[in-house]
Amino acid sequence: MKANPIESQKEAILKTHAALCQKYGKAYHWATQRKELKLIAKWHHIKMSIRTLNRRLAELEEEGYISRTKRHTKGPNGKILFRSTLTKMGGRAFNWLYQQGHQAARFFSVFHLPKLAQYALNTAGYSSSVGYPAGLINSAPPEGAARNGPIHLSFRTV
Repeated sequence: MKANPIESQKEAILKTHAALCQKYGKAYHWATQRKELKLIAKWHHIKMSIRTLNRRLAELEEEGYISRTKRHTKGPNGKILFRSTLTKMGGRAFNWLYQQGHQAARFFSVFHLPKLAQYALNTAGYSSSVGYPAGLINSAPPEGAARNGPIHLSFRTV
C-alpha cells in the first residue's frame, strides 16, 4: 500500500517543527522556510519546493495543528523588513505527536510479547533487564576492591 504523499509531507513538516521546538524548549520556533526545507530533506528524505511547503503549512494551519504569525520591522529607511514567520504548535499537533509516541512505545514494548515467549526467556536463564545470559556477568568485586566503592562488572568468556 502506497502512502499518501501529501499526508507524509505534512507528517514530516510536523515532526520537523516539533524537533525545532524541542531544541529550544519552547512551543514555537521561527526557523526560515529554507532552513525547514533543508531539515525536512535531511531528516525525512522528502524534497519539496517553497511553494509546496507553504501549501502544506496553510493546510496544517487551517486544520488547527499550527498557527503562524508574520514578523516584520521597520527598516532604517522606513521600508518594511520581513523576518521569518513565528510558528506555534497547536494543541492538535501535540495530541498527534503524543499519539505517535504512544503507538511507538506500544510497538516496542516488551509487554506485547506472548506469555509463552516471556516464559521461555525467563526460564532460559536470560537476565530480562540487560539481555545477557545469566552467569555471563560476574558482579563480584575484584580482589582488593573496597566494598563501598563502585560496582565492577567483568565478563567471562564463553
